[in-house]
Amino acid sequence: MAVTSLALVLVLGLAADHVSRRLRLPGLVGMLLVGLALGPKGLDWLSPQLLGVSADLRQVALVVILLRAGLMLRRETLQRLGWRVIALGTVPLGLEAAAVALLAPSLLGLRGLEAALVGTMTAAVSAAVVVPAMAGLADRLEGRDQDLPMLVLAATPLDNTCSVLLFASLLDLRGLQGAGQIAEHLWRLPVAVLTGAVVGGLLGWVLYRVFHHHNPRATKRTLIMVSLAVLLLAAEQALRGIVPFSGLAATLAMGLALTDRSDTFGAEVATKLSKVWVFAEVALFVLLGAMVDPQPALQVGLHGAILLAIGLTVRSVGAWLCLAGSPFSKPQRALGMACGVPKATVQAAVGATPLMLGFPGGQSILAMAVLCILLTAPLGAVLIDLLTRRAFPREKESTRGALAASAGQSEG
Repeated sequence: MAVTSLALVLVLGLAADHVSRRLRLPGLVGMLLVGLALGPKGLDWLSPQLLGVSADLRQVALVVILLRAGLMLRRETLQRLGWRVIALGTVPLGLEAAAVALLAPSLLGLRGLEAALVGTMTAAVSAAVVVPAMAGLADRLEGRDQDLPMLVLAATPLDNTCSVLLFASLLDLRGLQGAGQIAEHLWRLPVAVLTGAVVGGLLGWVLYRVFHHHNPRATKRTLIMVSLAVLLLAAEQALRGIVPFSGLAATLAMGLALTDRSDTFGAEVATKLSKVWVFAEVALFVLLGAMVDPQPALQVGLHGAILLAIGLTVRSVGAWLCLAGSPFSKPQRALGMACGVPKATVQAAVGATPLMLGFPGGQSILAMAVLCILLTAPLGAVLIDLLTRRAFPREKESTRGALAASAGQSEG
């Protein structure tokens, strides 16, 4: 039964999270391993019904991640960070995607379009790893110390949005002919981000008016926002080919607009989402591990690992350039670079698409997606955890204060 399998996922996932943290490893490492063990390529203890809805559960988890990011951002912080948000969300992604695309033909034997698909897919940062880590860090810090996690919180959804839209655009290029058609198609990307931001911003304003006049409980506000975010992602699929629209950008903008109008509403919903994340995190990473088949990763093997290493090196250089001249210390800049290492969410969502559509290099693209998840998600999580302690050595004192304050908060 699906309910029995879900209970098994939660119990073993929470246990693995606890054991991993006791070993000073990020909890997702244990949860991914539990998923691998329980999945079809392991003990095969999970019901087909649960695996059939795993994509929907991962989508809900993604919604929670993006809403938390939007609700934690502040307009004054974004204005102070300025161009660095856009730079960190686009430049490292573009450099890594270009490097992988240029080297994929020689290392993996892929053609131009398939190589470009690999580049845009592997370059996407895992919001599921980065956003909760930075959101938790921002909660424990005060004042200007929050600037780095806020910068990463704003840049990561932009990175994901650009990656997904580029990937989808490249999939559609196979049926196009001529440079004019291709250029016209690629212009949909900035238009989609803009339309998504406008729609999300308007929704956030409407929600503020509704919440202000009717004052529903914080739990109801949270349910309304999560439901609307899911509908925004569904609208992106329904409008594809008609109007360029990004559900990811709309979800982020909705949270940002609500917080901009009312810090109280934003903070209450963000607190509720942090509790929902306890469930969503376990479901996301255990089911992600369950769907991973390590076998395809062996097909690209050492060449695939070399390609990932080169791409991450180029991305790190790009991130360092984006942070150059900032008031951040060297350990903090290193932490900003490490936030580009983990990959999982986008790769799990789109990795099998080219194979399903009959692309000649589809199997290699899927293999690279699997390799990305297996190698970079645990490595990136470990690096972020390690460098956070070095970048903010006094963060433990702030943590005690935050825990004491949260103990006195009412449920609302």
